[in-house]
Amino acid sequence: MLLALLMLIATPLFVLSQQKHPNFMIDYSRYPAQAGDVYVEIYYAIDRAGLNYQKIPTGFQSGALIQSYLKKGNKGMQVDSLVISDLVTSMDAITPTQKFVEQSTVLLKPGDYELVCRFTDLVSKQSIVVAESLAIQSFSPESLALSDIQLASSIQKLAGLAPGEQEKRKFDKNGLRVIPNVSRTYGTGMEQLSFYAEAHYMKFDGEAANSRYHASYYILDLRGQVIKEIVGRSRAKPGASCIIHGNLDVTDIPSGFYLFKIKVTDEFSDRSSEAVKGFQIFRSKDFVARSTGGEPEQLSAPIDDEFGAMTEAAANEYFEKIKYISLKEEQSIFKKLDLPGKREFLRNFWKSRDPVPATVINERKEEYFRLLDYANANFSVGTKPGWKTDQGRVLLVYGQPDEVERFPSDSDTKAYQIWHYYSIEGGVIFVFVDIMSIRDFRLVHSTHRNEVQELEWKDRYLRY
Repeated sequence: MLLALLMLIATPLFVLSQQKHPNFMIDYSRYPAQAGDVYVEIYYAIDRAGLNYQKIPTGFQSGALIQSYLKKGNKGMQVDSLVISDLVTSMDAITPTQKFVEQSTVLLKPGDYELVCRFTDLVSKQSIVVAESLAIQSFSPESLALSDIQLASSIQKLAGLAPGEQEKRKFDKNGLRVIPNVSRTYGTGMEQLSFYAEAHYMKFDGEAANSRYHASYYILDLRGQVIKEIVGRSRAKPGASCIIHGNLDVTDIPSGFYLFKIKVTDEFSDRSSEAVKGFQIFRSKDFVARSTGGEPEQLSAPIDDEFGAMTEAAANEYFEKIKYISLKEEQSIFKKLDLPGKREFLRNFWKSRDPVPATVINERKEEYFRLLDYANANFSVGTKPGWKTDQGRVLLVYGQPDEVERFPSDSDTKAYQIWHYYSIEGGVIFVFVDIMSIRDFRLVHSTHRNEVQELEWKDRYLRY
Protein backbone atom coordinates (compact mmCIF):
# COMPACT_ATOMS: atom_id res chain seq x y z
CA MET A 1 0.00 0.00 0.00
CA LEU A 2 2.81 2.39 0.89
CA LEU A 3 4.58 1.72 -2.41
CA ALA A 4 1.38 2.39 -4.33
CA LEU A 5 0.89 5.66 -2.48
CA LEU A 6 4.47 6.75 -3.13
CA MET A 7 4.04 6.04 -6.83
CA LEU A 8 0.80 8.02 -6.79
CA ILE A 9 2.43 10.99 -5.10
CA ALA A 10 5.24 10.97 -7.67
CA THR A 11 2.72 11.43 -10.48
CA PRO A 12 2.67 15.09 -11.65
CA LEU A 13 -1.06 15.67 -11.22
CA PHE A 14 -2.99 18.60 -9.77
CA VAL A 15 -2.54 18.87 -6.00
CA LEU A 16 -5.07 20.63 -3.78
CA SER A 17 -4.42 22.88 -0.78
CA GLN A 18 -0.67 22.52 -0.42
CA GLN A 19 -0.56 25.02 2.44
CA LYS A 20 -2.61 22.94 4.88
CA HIS A 21 -1.12 22.42 8.32
CA PRO A 22 -2.70 19.27 9.79
CA ASN A 23 -3.41 18.94 13.49
CA PHE A 24 -1.53 15.78 14.53
CA MET A 25 -2.16 14.53 18.06
CA ILE A 26 -0.90 11.65 20.20
CA ASP A 27 -1.88 10.11 23.52
CA TYR A 28 -1.11 6.90 25.39
CA SER A 29 -2.25 4.58 28.19
CA ARG A 30 -0.19 2.23 30.40
CA TYR A 31 -1.38 -1.14 31.71
CA PRO A 32 0.20 -3.81 33.95
CA ALA A 33 1.77 -6.80 32.21
CA GLN A 34 3.64 -9.90 33.34
CA ALA A 35 7.07 -9.95 34.98
CA GLY A 36 6.96 -6.26 35.89
CA ASP A 37 6.65 -5.11 32.27
CA VAL A 38 4.19 -2.42 31.21
CA TYR A 39 1.90 -2.70 28.18
CA VAL A 40 1.56 0.66 26.42
CA GLU A 41 -1.05 1.68 23.88
CA ILE A 42 -0.14 4.69 21.75
CA TYR A 43 -2.94 6.60 20.02
CA TYR A 44 -2.71 8.92 17.02
CA ALA A 45 -5.25 11.22 15.39
CA ILE A 46 -5.17 13.49 12.36
CA ASP A 47 -7.91 15.78 11.09
CA ARG A 48 -9.16 14.56 7.74
CA ALA A 49 -9.58 18.15 6.57
CA GLY A 50 -5.89 18.76 7.33
CA LEU A 51 -4.68 16.28 4.72
CA ASN A 52 -3.63 17.38 1.26
CA TYR A 53 -5.48 15.72 -1.63
CA GLN A 54 -4.30 15.05 -5.15
CA LYS A 55 -6.58 14.84 -8.19
CA ILE A 56 -6.58 11.39 -9.79
CA PRO A 57 -8.87 9.93 -12.49
CA THR A 58 -11.20 8.33 -9.91
CA GLY A 59 -11.42 11.27 -7.52
CA PHE A 60 -9.10 12.81 -4.95
CA GLN A 61 -6.38 10.85 -3.14
CA SER A 62 -4.47 11.57 0.06
CA GLY A 63 -1.83 9.58 1.85
CA ALA A 64 0.08 9.90 5.11
CA LEU A 65 2.72 8.02 7.06
CA ILE A 66 2.89 7.83 10.86
CA GLN A 67 6.16 6.65 12.41
CA SER A 68 6.69 6.27 16.14
CA TYR A 69 9.93 5.82 18.04
CA LEU A 70 11.04 5.40 21.63
CA LYS A 71 14.28 6.88 22.92
CA LYS A 72 15.94 5.92 26.19
CA GLY A 73 19.22 7.65 26.80
CA ASN A 74 21.33 7.25 23.67
CA LYS A 75 19.35 4.26 22.44
CA GLY A 76 16.27 4.28 20.25
CA MET A 77 13.81 1.87 18.70
CA GLN A 78 11.04 2.14 16.14
CA VAL A 79 7.65 1.15 17.51
CA ASP A 80 5.48 1.27 14.41
CA SER A 81 5.04 2.57 10.89
CA LEU A 82 1.45 3.14 9.80
CA VAL A 83 -0.03 4.25 6.49
CA ILE A 84 -3.23 6.26 6.08
CA SER A 85 -4.89 6.32 2.66
CA ASP A 86 -8.05 8.19 1.73
CA LEU A 87 -9.94 8.37 -1.55
CA VAL A 88 -13.01 10.57 -2.10
CA THR A 89 -14.98 11.29 -5.22
CA SER A 90 -15.68 14.87 -4.07
CA MET A 91 -13.92 17.19 -1.65
CA ASP A 92 -17.36 18.09 -0.29
CA ALA A 93 -17.36 14.72 1.48
CA ILE A 94 -14.70 16.00 3.92
CA THR A 95 -15.92 17.81 7.03
CA PRO A 96 -13.88 19.56 9.77
CA THR A 97 -14.92 17.11 12.51
CA GLN A 98 -13.73 13.94 10.78
CA LYS A 99 -10.54 12.31 12.07
CA PHE A 100 -8.35 9.36 11.22
CA VAL A 101 -7.46 7.44 14.38
CA GLU A 102 -4.68 4.86 14.68
CA GLN A 103 -3.10 2.84 17.46
CA SER A 104 0.18 1.04 18.23
CA THR A 105 1.18 -1.18 21.14
CA VAL A 106 4.52 -1.91 22.77
CA LEU A 107 5.75 -3.83 25.84
CA LEU A 108 8.29 -1.88 27.89
CA LYS A 109 10.58 -2.34 30.85
CA PRO A 110 10.39 0.32 33.61
CA GLY A 111 12.37 3.47 32.85
CA ASP A 112 12.16 6.99 31.43
CA TYR A 113 11.55 7.15 27.68
CA GLU A 114 10.86 9.81 25.10
CA LEU A 115 8.05 9.03 22.68
CA VAL A 116 8.67 10.65 19.29
CA CYS A 117 6.00 10.49 16.59
CA ARG A 118 6.42 11.79 13.05
CA PHE A 119 3.49 12.47 10.73
CA THR A 120 4.32 12.90 7.04
CA ASP A 121 1.79 14.03 4.44
CA LEU A 122 2.79 12.04 1.36
CA VAL A 123 1.22 14.58 -1.00
CA SER A 124 2.71 17.82 0.33
CA LYS A 125 5.81 16.13 1.83
CA GLN A 126 5.22 18.15 5.02
CA SER A 127 6.22 16.50 8.30
CA ILE A 128 5.18 17.15 11.88
CA VAL A 129 7.08 15.75 14.87
CA VAL A 130 5.42 15.44 18.27
CA ALA A 131 7.39 14.28 21.31
CA GLU A 132 6.35 13.48 24.86
CA SER A 133 8.11 12.14 27.94
CA LEU A 134 6.96 8.63 28.81
CA ALA A 135 7.69 7.49 32.35
CA ILE A 136 7.24 3.74 32.81
CA GLN A 137 6.90 2.46 36.36
CA SER A 138 6.07 -1.14 37.20
CA PHE A 139 2.72 -1.87 38.84
CA SER A 140 3.21 -3.57 42.20
CA PRO A 141 1.26 -6.84 42.63
CA GLU A 142 1.27 -6.12 46.37
CA SER A 143 -1.32 -3.36 46.11
CA LEU A 144 -4.37 -2.42 44.06
CA ALA A 145 -3.25 -0.86 40.78
CA LEU A 146 -5.28 1.27 38.39
CA SER A 147 -4.13 1.74 34.81
CA ASP A 148 -4.14 5.05 32.99
CA ILE A 149 -7.54 6.34 31.92
CA GLN A 150 -8.19 6.09 28.20
CA LEU A 151 -10.65 8.72 27.02
CA ALA A 152 -12.73 7.54 24.10
CA SER A 153 -15.04 8.93 21.44
CA SER A 154 -17.14 5.75 21.66
CA ILE A 155 -17.21 2.42 23.48
CA GLN A 156 -19.28 -0.46 22.14
CA LYS A 157 -19.76 -4.05 23.31
CA LEU A 158 -18.56 -6.41 20.60
CA ALA A 159 -21.47 -8.75 21.27
CA GLY A 160 -23.92 -6.00 20.36
CA LEU A 161 -22.34 -5.16 16.99
CA ALA A 162 -23.77 -6.33 13.69
CA PRO A 163 -22.18 -9.58 12.42
CA GLY A 164 -20.29 -7.75 9.70
CA GLU A 165 -18.70 -5.39 12.25
CA GLN A 166 -17.49 -8.04 14.69
CA GLU A 167 -14.26 -8.72 12.82
CA LYS A 168 -11.28 -8.19 15.15
CA ARG A 169 -9.84 -4.66 15.11
CA LYS A 170 -6.89 -3.08 16.88
CA PHE A 171 -9.24 -1.03 19.07
CA ASP A 172 -10.86 -4.16 20.56
CA LYS A 173 -10.05 -5.35 24.09
CA ASN A 174 -11.89 -7.28 26.78
CA GLY A 175 -15.08 -7.57 24.75
CA LEU A 176 -15.23 -3.85 23.95
CA ARG A 177 -14.41 -1.69 20.95
CA VAL A 178 -12.79 1.44 22.41
CA ILE A 179 -12.20 4.21 19.85
CA PRO A 180 -9.65 6.67 21.31
CA ASN A 181 -10.48 10.35 21.66
CA VAL A 182 -6.88 11.45 21.15
CA SER A 183 -7.64 15.17 21.37
CA ARG A 184 -9.47 14.56 24.69
CA THR A 185 -12.02 17.15 23.57
CA TYR A 186 -15.75 16.95 24.21
CA GLY A 187 -18.63 19.36 23.64
CA THR A 188 -20.63 20.06 20.50
CA GLY A 189 -21.46 16.74 18.85
CA MET A 190 -19.88 14.70 21.65
CA GLU A 191 -21.55 15.41 24.98
CA GLN A 192 -20.75 12.01 26.53
CA LEU A 193 -17.31 11.60 28.10
CA SER A 194 -16.49 7.93 27.44
CA PHE A 195 -13.73 6.27 29.45
CA TYR A 196 -11.91 2.96 29.90
CA ALA A 197 -9.50 1.77 32.60
CA GLU A 198 -8.38 -1.46 34.23
CA ALA A 199 -8.02 -2.34 37.92
CA HIS A 200 -5.50 -5.07 38.79
CA TYR A 201 -4.22 -6.97 41.84
CA MET A 202 -7.44 -6.84 43.84
CA LYS A 203 -7.88 -9.21 46.77
CA PHE A 204 -10.25 -11.85 45.56
CA ASP A 205 -12.15 -14.51 47.43
CA GLY A 206 -14.97 -15.86 45.35
CA GLU A 207 -16.74 -17.27 48.38
CA ALA A 208 -16.57 -14.15 50.56
CA ALA A 209 -19.64 -11.92 50.70
CA ASN A 210 -17.45 -8.82 50.90
CA SER A 211 -15.33 -9.71 47.88
CA ARG A 212 -16.62 -6.61 46.14
CA TYR A 213 -15.43 -3.28 44.81
CA HIS A 214 -16.79 0.06 43.69
CA ALA A 215 -15.59 2.95 41.53
CA SER A 216 -16.21 6.66 41.99
CA TYR A 217 -15.90 9.28 39.26
CA TYR A 218 -15.02 12.96 39.59
CA ILE A 219 -14.73 15.91 37.23
CA LEU A 220 -12.48 18.61 38.70
CA ASP A 221 -11.50 22.07 37.55
CA LEU A 222 -7.81 23.01 37.30
CA ARG A 223 -7.88 24.21 40.92
CA GLY A 224 -8.97 20.76 42.07
CA GLN A 225 -12.53 21.79 42.90
CA VAL A 226 -15.12 19.04 42.29
CA ILE A 227 -17.53 19.95 39.47
CA LYS A 228 -19.32 16.61 39.28
CA GLU A 229 -19.16 13.46 41.41
CA ILE A 230 -20.69 10.03 40.86
CA VAL A 231 -20.25 7.18 43.35
CA GLY A 232 -20.63 3.84 41.62
CA ARG A 233 -22.54 0.99 43.15
CA SER A 234 -20.85 -1.93 44.86
CA ARG A 235 -20.11 -4.77 42.45
CA ALA A 236 -19.00 -8.38 42.80
CA LYS A 237 -15.45 -8.87 41.53
CA PRO A 238 -15.07 -11.01 38.43
CA GLY A 239 -11.60 -11.92 39.65
CA ALA A 240 -8.39 -10.19 40.74
CA SER A 241 -8.77 -7.77 37.81
CA CYS A 242 -11.67 -5.93 36.24
CA ILE A 243 -12.37 -3.37 33.55
CA ILE A 244 -13.96 -0.01 34.33
CA HIS A 245 -15.77 1.84 31.59
CA GLY A 246 -18.73 4.10 31.09
CA ASN A 247 -20.03 7.46 29.96
CA LEU A 248 -20.54 10.75 31.80
CA ASP A 249 -22.84 13.45 30.48
CA VAL A 250 -21.05 16.84 30.24
CA THR A 251 -23.80 18.95 28.68
CA ASP A 252 -24.12 20.98 31.91
CA ILE A 253 -20.39 21.79 32.12
CA PRO A 254 -19.18 24.96 30.32
CA SER A 255 -16.22 25.13 27.96
CA GLY A 256 -12.89 24.88 29.70
CA PHE A 257 -10.14 22.53 30.85
CA TYR A 258 -10.85 19.88 33.45
CA LEU A 259 -9.52 16.77 35.15
CA PHE A 260 -11.31 13.42 35.17
CA LYS A 261 -10.51 11.18 38.13
CA ILE A 262 -11.41 7.57 38.80
CA LYS A 263 -11.05 6.14 42.30
CA VAL A 264 -11.43 2.39 42.71
CA THR A 265 -11.90 0.90 46.19
CA ASP A 266 -11.39 -2.78 46.99
CA GLU A 267 -14.01 -3.43 49.69
CA PHE A 268 -12.33 -6.70 50.68
CA SER A 269 -8.96 -5.11 51.52
CA ASP A 270 -10.21 -1.51 51.93
CA ARG A 271 -7.45 -0.35 49.56
CA SER A 272 -7.95 2.34 46.92
CA SER A 273 -6.19 3.48 43.78
CA GLU A 274 -6.71 6.61 41.67
CA ALA A 275 -5.99 7.74 38.12
CA VAL A 276 -6.41 11.22 36.62
CA LYS A 277 -6.66 12.39 33.01
CA GLY A 278 -6.93 15.92 31.65
CA PHE A 279 -9.55 16.81 29.06
CA GLN A 280 -11.31 19.83 27.60
CA ILE A 281 -14.82 20.86 26.71
CA PHE A 282 -15.19 23.21 23.76
CA ARG A 283 -18.37 24.66 22.32
CA SER A 284 -17.98 27.56 19.92
CA LYS A 285 -21.19 29.14 21.22
CA ASP A 286 -19.46 29.68 24.57
CA PHE A 287 -16.91 31.95 22.87
CA VAL A 288 -18.33 33.39 19.68
CA ALA A 289 -20.70 36.33 20.02
CA ARG A 290 -24.30 35.46 19.18
CA SER A 291 -25.86 37.07 16.14
CA THR A 292 -29.21 38.87 16.42
CA GLY A 293 -29.94 38.87 12.70
CA GLY A 294 -27.43 41.61 11.98
CA GLU A 295 -24.27 42.71 13.72
CA PRO A 296 -22.78 40.38 16.37
CA GLU A 297 -24.00 41.08 19.85
CA GLN A 298 -21.29 42.38 22.20
CA LEU A 299 -20.48 40.09 25.07
CA SER A 300 -20.96 41.76 28.43
CA ALA A 301 -17.87 42.35 30.58
CA PRO A 302 -17.03 44.09 33.84
CA ILE A 303 -16.33 47.82 33.61
CA ASP A 304 -12.70 47.31 34.66
CA ASP A 305 -12.21 44.30 32.37
CA GLU A 306 -8.83 44.70 30.65
CA PHE A 307 -9.91 42.48 27.75
CA GLY A 308 -13.23 44.18 26.90
CA ALA A 309 -11.81 46.75 24.46
CA MET A 310 -8.80 44.73 23.34
CA THR A 311 -8.15 44.62 19.59
CA GLU A 312 -7.42 41.30 17.89
CA ALA A 313 -3.77 42.23 17.41
CA ALA A 314 -3.50 43.06 21.11
CA ALA A 315 -5.24 39.81 22.07
CA ASN A 316 -2.85 37.80 19.92
CA GLU A 317 0.16 39.61 21.39
CA TYR A 318 -1.17 39.06 24.92
CA PHE A 319 -1.59 35.33 24.30
CA GLU A 320 1.95 35.11 22.94
CA LYS A 321 3.16 36.40 26.31
CA ILE A 322 1.26 33.74 28.27
CA LYS A 323 1.68 30.87 25.80
CA TYR A 324 4.55 29.43 27.85
CA ILE A 325 2.14 28.26 30.55
CA SER A 326 -0.75 27.33 28.25
CA LEU A 327 -1.73 23.82 27.25
CA LYS A 328 -1.35 22.61 23.67
CA GLU A 329 -5.11 22.26 23.49
CA GLU A 330 -5.54 25.88 24.59
CA GLN A 331 -3.18 27.06 21.86
CA SER A 332 -5.17 25.14 19.28
CA ILE A 333 -8.49 26.57 20.51
CA PHE A 334 -7.26 30.17 20.67
CA LYS A 335 -6.30 30.15 16.99
CA LYS A 336 -9.86 29.22 15.98
CA LEU A 337 -11.66 31.99 17.90
CA ASP A 338 -13.02 35.30 16.68
CA LEU A 339 -12.23 38.50 18.61
CA PRO A 340 -15.06 38.25 21.19
CA GLY A 341 -14.12 34.62 21.68
CA LYS A 342 -10.45 35.50 22.26
CA ARG A 343 -11.43 38.11 24.84
CA GLU A 344 -13.59 35.59 26.68
CA PHE A 345 -10.86 32.95 26.40
CA LEU A 346 -8.30 35.24 28.05
CA ARG A 347 -10.69 35.97 30.91
CA ASN A 348 -11.24 32.26 31.48
CA PHE A 349 -7.51 31.52 31.12
CA TRP A 350 -6.64 33.37 34.30
CA LYS A 351 -9.88 32.50 36.07
CA SER A 352 -9.07 28.79 35.80
CA ARG A 353 -5.59 29.40 37.23
CA ASP A 354 -6.57 31.62 40.16
CA PRO A 355 -5.26 29.81 43.29
CA VAL A 356 -7.55 31.81 45.63
CA PRO A 357 -10.75 32.75 43.73
CA ALA A 358 -12.25 34.41 46.80
CA THR A 359 -9.71 37.25 46.66
CA VAL A 360 -9.86 40.21 44.27
CA ILE A 361 -6.27 39.71 43.11
CA ASN A 362 -5.33 36.72 40.94
CA GLU A 363 -2.04 35.77 42.60
CA ARG A 364 -0.90 33.51 39.76
CA LYS A 365 -1.45 36.23 37.18
CA GLU A 366 0.28 38.88 39.32
CA GLU A 367 3.32 36.64 39.83
CA TYR A 368 3.54 35.77 36.13
CA PHE A 369 3.62 39.39 34.98
CA ARG A 370 6.02 40.31 37.78
CA LEU A 371 8.40 37.71 36.35
CA LEU A 372 7.73 38.97 32.82
CA ASP A 373 8.68 42.52 33.86
CA TYR A 374 11.80 41.13 35.52
CA ALA A 375 12.72 39.26 32.33
CA ASN A 376 12.29 42.42 30.24
CA ALA A 377 14.44 44.41 32.65
CA ASN A 378 17.26 41.86 32.86
CA PHE A 379 17.31 39.70 29.73
CA SER A 380 16.34 42.01 26.83
CA VAL A 381 18.77 41.95 23.90
CA GLY A 382 18.56 44.78 21.38
CA THR A 383 14.96 44.92 20.16
CA LYS A 384 14.16 41.45 21.53
CA PRO A 385 12.20 41.75 24.81
CA GLY A 386 13.45 39.66 27.71
CA TRP A 387 10.38 37.42 27.85
CA LYS A 388 11.16 36.14 24.35
CA THR A 389 14.67 34.97 25.30
CA ASP A 390 15.52 31.48 26.54
CA GLN A 391 16.21 32.81 30.02
CA GLY A 392 12.89 34.65 30.01
CA ARG A 393 10.99 31.53 29.00
CA VAL A 394 12.59 29.38 31.70
CA LEU A 395 11.91 32.07 34.28
CA LEU A 396 8.23 32.33 33.32
CA VAL A 397 7.69 28.57 33.22
CA TYR A 398 9.64 27.49 36.29
CA GLY A 399 9.93 30.67 38.37
CA GLN A 400 12.99 32.21 39.98
CA PRO A 401 15.90 29.76 40.28
CA ASP A 402 17.11 28.78 43.75
CA GLU A 403 20.72 29.46 42.81
CA VAL A 404 22.52 31.00 39.82
CA GLU A 405 26.17 30.35 38.97
CA ARG A 406 27.66 32.98 36.64
CA PHE A 407 30.85 32.36 34.68
CA PRO A 408 32.34 35.33 32.74
CA SER A 409 34.03 34.86 29.39
CA ASP A 410 37.79 34.55 29.08
CA SER A 411 40.24 33.95 26.27
CA ASP A 412 39.10 30.34 25.81
CA THR A 413 35.46 30.16 26.83
CA LYS A 414 32.27 32.11 26.35
CA ALA A 415 30.22 33.47 29.24
CA TYR A 416 27.66 31.05 30.67
CA GLN A 417 25.25 30.61 33.56
CA ILE A 418 23.87 27.59 35.39
CA TRP A 419 20.47 27.93 37.04
CA HIS A 420 19.60 25.48 39.82
CA TYR A 421 16.07 24.46 40.83
CA TYR A 422 16.16 22.20 43.88
CA SER A 423 12.44 21.45 44.22
CA ILE A 424 11.74 20.32 40.62
CA GLU A 425 12.12 16.61 39.79
CA GLY A 426 14.46 16.17 42.73
CA GLY A 427 16.74 18.95 41.46
CA VAL A 428 17.40 20.16 37.90
CA ILE A 429 19.76 22.58 36.18
CA PHE A 430 19.49 24.85 33.14
CA VAL A 431 22.70 25.83 31.32
CA PHE A 432 22.73 29.07 29.28
CA VAL A 433 25.65 30.12 27.05
CA ASP A 434 26.21 33.54 25.46
CA ILE A 435 26.94 31.87 22.13
CA MET A 436 27.16 35.07 20.04
CA SER A 437 28.83 37.11 22.82
CA ILE A 438 26.00 39.68 22.75
CA ARG A 439 24.59 38.81 26.19
CA ASP A 440 21.87 36.67 24.62
CA PHE A 441 22.22 33.55 26.76
CA ARG A 442 20.82 30.50 24.92
CA LEU A 443 19.62 27.37 26.68
CA VAL A 444 22.00 24.59 25.59
CA HIS A 445 21.42 21.89 28.21
CA SER A 446 19.09 20.94 31.03
CA THR A 447 18.50 17.90 33.22
CA HIS A 448 14.74 18.59 33.15
CA ARG A 449 13.06 15.73 31.28
CA ASN A 450 11.06 18.08 29.03
CA GLU A 451 13.94 20.35 28.03
CA VAL A 452 16.88 20.16 25.65
CA GLN A 453 19.62 17.79 26.78
CA GLU A 454 23.12 18.11 25.35
CA LEU A 455 25.66 16.30 27.53
CA GLU A 456 28.53 17.56 25.38
CA TRP A 457 27.44 21.19 25.70
CA LYS A 458 30.86 22.39 26.84
CA ASP A 459 32.61 21.07 23.74
CA ARG A 460 29.84 22.11 21.39
CA TYR A 461 28.96 25.61 22.63
CA LEU A 462 31.41 26.90 25.23
CA ARG A 463 34.72 27.00 23.33
CA TYR A 464 35.66 29.81 21.00
